[in-house]
Amino acid sequence: MAKSASQNKRKSSRFPGVQIRESNVRKHNGKPDICFTIDYIDPQTKKRIRKDIGWASEGFTQAYAAQVRAEHLSKGRLEHNAEFRSIAPKQSFTLQEAFEKYVNEWLLPRGKRHKSDVSLFHTNLPTLVHTDINKIDVYFMDSLIADLTRKGLAPKTVHYIIGIIKRVINKMDDWGLYHGTKPFSKITLPKVNNRRMRFLTPEEAHVLLDELKQHSLAVYLQALISLHCGLRFGEIAELKISDIDFYSKNIYVRDPKNSKSRHQIMTPTLQAELEAYIALTKPLSYLFPNPNGGKAASVSKTFERTVKKLGLNEENGVPITDARQKVVFHTLRHTYASWLALSGQGQAMIAELMGHSSIEMSARYTHLFPDARKATAVAIDNIFKKDVS
Repeated sequence: MAKSASQNKRKSSRFPGVQIRESNVRKHNGKPDICFTIDYIDPQTKKRIRKDIGWASEGFTQAYAAQVRAEHLSKGRLEHNAEFRSIAPKQSFTLQEAFEKYVNEWLLPRGKRHKSDVSLFHTNLPTLVHTDINKIDVYFMDSLIADLTRKGLAPKTVHYIIGIIKRVINKMDDWGLYHGTKPFSKITLPKVNNRRMRFLTPEEAHVLLDELKQHSLAVYLQALISLHCGLRFGEIAELKISDIDFYSKNIYVRDPKNSKSRHQIMTPTLQAELEAYIALTKPLSYLFPNPNGGKAASVSKTFERTVKKLGLNEENGVPITDARQKVVFHTLRHTYASWLALSGQGQAMIAELMGHSSIEMSARYTHLFPDARKATAVAIDNIFKKDVS
């Protein structure tokens, strides 16, 4: 229990010997959470006993606290707090209640990203928000997956939506507030093939950068960082002035996707551009802050408009529909890795520079290793010639 919460003043309830205390930290249904405390004289020891029974958010009530007090007055002793909880009534939560609890009490206090979760949840699960989470079984999940697929959602999106439900139920289970049987190991998710195939040619990259620079210096530099260092947009948004070390020519990439911070070497071109940008804009904290000075939440629409203007997502005037072939901001990171492969860098080096959690994640670029692939072709040809001679 948080110390700040335990220091709050207790107030009498409508039940004798039951007191209530509002928390300064915990929230329940948009209001301060309430802890219920029992206060009585132990019949055996004649000592005053005051003990917290539980929180309203955990299903406890004034009436239940009064029941516990009466039972222990009759027994003449106070049982361990864990045993109190074992006899507590099992509370049911709807999917919406559980989701809001997960966001408000887990994601938000830890500064974790939540906007995409909230948007996907309310957009795709409006008819399921009143479902009791303890009744979510394999049939429910398979039916939901089939319904989302019929609506035309991409497999990756379906995976993400199901992932939200899984994370919510897992956290409720961690808190002892879930009493169902987890169905996730038995469900069948659609196969995802979202590996990007398209990468920019140097000519396309120059045209894109030149156009971006005319419209937004910040977006131009974000694109330049991704092309020259392979950073994801989320990693770029996290960059602060203190992460740029011009003396060692390093960019410190903090809290990346795989949770392993790393250093990335700046190219001379990027270093010169960043030095000029910082001297001009004098950012206080984030390198590319939002209008309020905080961290940018998403890629600027300037990037999408520029790509559209240049026709990079068209082929002979016809719009490209395959998402793997479309140019988005992440294409720049994919381009960086592809250029590394074409320049002869090995798979292990690409994995390190890309910040991949395993070397296998860089396997998609092996078809671009020119010398190694040519060498294997020559070796096979030589073996064949020996066998037939």
